[in-house]
Amino acid sequence: MKKCLLLMVSFLVFGFFLNSAAYAGWHDLTQSQRNQAIVDEAESWTTGDYGSTCKEWARTVVKNASDDVVNISSNSGNCEWGYHADIEEKNVDISSSWSGDLIQMQLTSTSGPHTAVILSKHLYGLIIRESNWNLDYKVNSARYITYDDFDDMVDCYTIYYIRPSKN
Repeated sequence: MKKCLLLMVSFLVFGFFLNSAAYAGWHDLTQSQRNQAIVDEAESWTTGDYGSTCKEWARTVVKNASDDVVNISSNSGNCEWGYHADIEEKNVDISSSWSGDLIQMQLTSTSGPHTAVILSKHLYGLIIRESNWNLDYKVNSARYITYDDFDDMVDCYTIYYIRPSKN
């Protein structure tokens, strides 16, 4: 009985330290390093994997990239995500976004919301990764979209970055 209790306490303490280390590790990263972790996680998915809805996939990418430290809400929204302590709106044009940022947009064609991860930005456009673009709940391959095509594709959008928690 004592061995069992000691073993349980050991697992609890060890688990606490592991979780604390992950938390400290994520929050000790620079913004650039956090963004790169998000890009790396988004790129690690195989095209055709089950990714759920676009927003749920983006949430999973962030959660995995942060070693379960950041779990952003799944609240609804068209152009906006809504408040969460670890996500911050950037008041910038799409051409001023960064790799690792998230885009929450309202599509012109369907008037529905869509979410994507920015993998990289270029002079005339950006490369994004998303799930459920074809309404099949599957992760799509990365795709390049020009800034002009993006502006034609959306009614509105908001760019977000994942920051250290305010908690």
